[in-house]
Amino acid sequence: MSGSADAIVQQYRAGARNFSRVQLREVDLINVLLKEADFSQADLRQARFGKTDFSHTCLRSADLSYANLSVTILRGADLTGADLQDAGMG
Repeated sequence: MSGSADAIVQQYRAGARNFSRVQLREVDLINVLLKEADFSQADLRQARFGKTDFSHTCLRSADLSYANLSVTILRGADLTGADLQDAGMG
């Protein structure tokens, strides 16, 4: 599944929570609520997530390499097997 930032936000607001395997490379999702969603095995390389709320979100085996996760809310998120190589956490 591929998507754009706007499409993901609209789908989430409409009640969708399953975004597993979505292709969102280099996307800007700044200050967005995406809690309790499933982004398992998603391609999120080089994405920018400043102030995004991923509370209790499944990010299992997601590729977050080179993503900007500064000030991102990850409380209770499942990052098992996620690729965080060179992800900005500060």
